[in-house]
Amino acid sequence: MQLAVVLLLSEQTGQAPDWNFWKFLIDHHGNVIGPWGPQISVSELIPVVKKAVDAAENALSHHSNTKKEL
Repeated sequence: MQLAVVLLLSEQTGQAPDWNFWKFLIDHHGNVIGPWGPQISVSELIPVVKKAVDAAENALSHHSNTKKEL
């Protein structure tokens, strides 16, 4: 299973992990936002993660408002 996930993420990003500690961020639709190698710390990704969370919250809010209107 683990290999299948790595292969899928590698295909979608065009970058295969060449070392441990690779990070992939997936959005609320299951799309890869981006890959980052071990030279990038998790703390450096906080703005990217916050943006992804905001987008997911906005989509959920919009979806909830649309349901209420029906």
